Amino acid sequence: MNSAVANGERQYPKFFNEASLDHQERYHFALSFVKKDANILDAATGVGYGAFYLATNSNCKSITAIDISDEALKWANCYFNHNKIKYLKLDLTHDFATELGFETFDLITSFETIEHLEKDEILLKNFYKVLKNDGILIISAPNEELIPHLDNPFYQGGINPFHYRHYTLEELEKLLKKAGFFVKGYYTQFFDKVLKGYGGLVNILVCSKVEQKKEMIEKIDFEVIKWNRERYIKLRDSLKSKEFKINPNEIITKIRQKKLFNKFNKDLEKLELSLVKKNNKDFGKLKIVYVMTHVGITGGAKIIFEHANRLTELGHDVTIISHYPKPNWYIINAKYRQIPFGISFSEAIPDCDVIVATYWDHIDECVEAGIAPVVYFEQGDFHLYEFENLDEQLKGFLSKVYKLPNHVITVSDQTAKHIKKVYNRDSNVFHNAIDPKVFNHNGRKYINDKPYILMVGSEIRFKGINEIIKAYKILQEEGYNLDLIWITPTAPQNHYPEVSKIFISPDQNSIAELYRGALCYVSGSYYESFPLPPLEAMACGCPVISTANIGVLEYAKDDYNSLLVEIGDFRKIAEKIKLLSLNNKLREKLITNGLKTANLFNWGKIINELSKFYIEVANWQIAKNQISDWELNLGNLEFLKDEEKYTFEKILKTTTACVIKAPVIYPFVDGVELCKWQIVARRSSSEKDNSLEKKILIYFRSKNQEFQSNYQPAIRFFIEEKYEQALKYFNEYFQAVEGNEKAVILRYIVLCLLELRRDEDARKILEDSLLIYNDYTDLYYLYLHVLLFTGKIKEANEITLLLKLLGDAVGYPEFIPNIGDIVNKIS
Repeated sequence: MNSAVANGERQYPKFFNEASLDHQERYHFALSFVKKDANILDAATGVGYGAFYLATNSNCKSITAIDISDEALKWANCYFNHNKIKYLKLDLTHDFATELGFETFDLITSFETIEHLEKDEILLKNFYKVLKNDGILIISAPNEELIPHLDNPFYQGGINPFHYRHYTLEELEKLLKKAGFFVKGYYTQFFDKVLKGYGGLVNILVCSKVEQKKEMIEKIDFEVIKWNRERYIKLRDSLKSKEFKINPNEIITKIRQKKLFNKFNKDLEKLELSLVKKNNKDFGKLKIVYVMTHVGITGGAKIIFEHANRLTELGHDVTIISHYPKPNWYIINAKYRQIPFGISFSEAIPDCDVIVATYWDHIDECVEAGIAPVVYFEQGDFHLYEFENLDEQLKGFLSKVYKLPNHVITVSDQTAKHIKKVYNRDSNVFHNAIDPKVFNHNGRKYINDKPYILMVGSEIRFKGINEIIKAYKILQEEGYNLDLIWITPTAPQNHYPEVSKIFISPDQNSIAELYRGALCYVSGSYYESFPLPPLEAMACGCPVISTANIGVLEYAKDDYNSLLVEIGDFRKIAEKIKLLSLNNKLREKLITNGLKTANLFNWGKIINELSKFYIEVANWQIAKNQISDWELNLGNLEFLKDEEKYTFEKILKTTTACVIKAPVIYPFVDGVELCKWQIVARRSSSEKDNSLEKKILIYFRSKNQEFQSNYQPAIRFFIEEKYEQALKYFNEYFQAVEGNEKAVILRYIVLCLLELRRDEDARKILEDSLLIYNDYTDLYYLYLHVLLFTGKIKEANEITLLLKLLGDAVGYPEFIPNIGDIVNKIS
């Protein structure tokens, strides 16, 4: 569920990437002007997501973020708290230079603010006073030429009630010059991307106090400016008449649930694991693929990234593949490949020597790939610790998939024993470790007004956050003057008035500072496999109080390096916190022994052992077919990437399938390309069942310049711009086809309707179709054009994010290839 909400023109996201894309892009743009140790003024900051982005992505010294709204600043302090940011309530039209200081700031950002103020000249004079002589002001405002203030096409009635005026480029520049500024750079936006020049919906000016040589400027001729206004207003009003919501998280959840349900009926016994044989090859550099179900902010994901990065440093060729985009919360030095949601991992794993499955729900897909031995990396979750509470169908599936991988590895001896108990599999143990460059006791501490208790984790039940809050309430009732600070990877869905401050997904260095400054770190987890936060706290010299879950017992010893309590006993947690706050000798003992414990878990030794293990695993290879066993249909095709030819040949040598299909790219119209699945190889032997089909995500390009479609002559009529005839044929095809092929025909029908300017009919079909084919990104792409055409920026941004997340619609007979790149260009 997207946590972003809006109030008037103000947005209330809980993460930077939940703000609208046009707002995000302005701060991306501003980042290039931030110098090392810069002092920044963000006016008006709103709820602080822009200031937070600049603080976490630059080497600035400080950010003063000002706004007039108490509600917005409260939100900012809750969700965008950062040690570099100071949030202040100030009226921008009052003389704030005396409070902030004359010539204080190296950079001022003021996005979409000036049009909200009646006294716009005073704002600019204030900016001039507080900006250093060599500083930069970046300011934006709506373009009066394109969206007139008194005839605004984006608002019913034609007027935005939150604005006093809009500005032509000349008007805005004249106002800035009157305040003493010189314009040095001209930029603009049409919906989101910041472009050099002017003429979009928003003009952005980069200004200085010293006259400099101007950059060349150019008016951008946006095609969309040439809208047919009558057509636009009609379609805009029709969009308002019907509520149609896109929820990306809900769509992804449905896709994953459907995929898992289909697996329950899968015959897992047919996966031929017995075909591995000893190879005895002397490997030096391995090709290792880590498969990840999700890449969100978790300790488990962090460990996988550490494995991948450190194995890469050792010289191995490591690739991470996931359905999700590459995350930006952790530095990943290994290769990263996002694959579309519409395809199985088994069809997309590249050539490798070892495959590492990292969650139970894709073990079967890794084995089914048939490319290399599979290692399952178990870090523990409900499927391990709450097995008895699961329904019988899921239990049965888990018991079957746990038998499939060649090897199981895990993070602690305690977890290995539990794996043996629940699934009767032996496992190799490779402990977790921490990065001493980040988590150490010598760095800067977080400064707080009161001593504080620190807790880490999401509000999911097994993390025991509620028990810690109950313990804290006992301390409050007894008069202890302490704060409770919470680090969480995701914004809480519930309100917790007891919590003093919430830090949502802070960077690793900020987490270390919070550990160092805390009275103690408290964990209430019901179960863990090898929890990192207690070990990170120990490394930072922070005393640890924890429940005695099986994972923490791998290194935690009561009254030696930690204080342990029974799971769920919040009263005991309160007692231990009181004991620590009153007994400095005990604190020092826990700190000293905690530092010794943290030093025992060293990544260098662990990764070397893991590397040797993977080399041993790689000596077991899948039994091979011969290339001569296949009839290849590649005569008119060429590999999109030359290096994938070897991967293709390896699949032919290892697969148990009899028919191989791959996506082939053809030219369509106006530079647009379409992709269709077709047979590229068929097993020659008549003894095999030719119905056993395997899809592989290796793209080919057709040398034939004419699109080879199953829907002639409708395609020919469309290419010849005879849209009425094409529509007639496509309607007939729609009645004749079944399943996902209907979605393909619907795409062509919508294209015909848009060309015929039957926009309302196209919209209705798209909205109805997306309820059924909610993972067909070609339809979302067409709907995006409808939204952009009508100025539905917020909704268009949501569709854009969904398109980038879902990727190519590879689960359908035809699809638009590289749809994420196409969306980036039109954005």
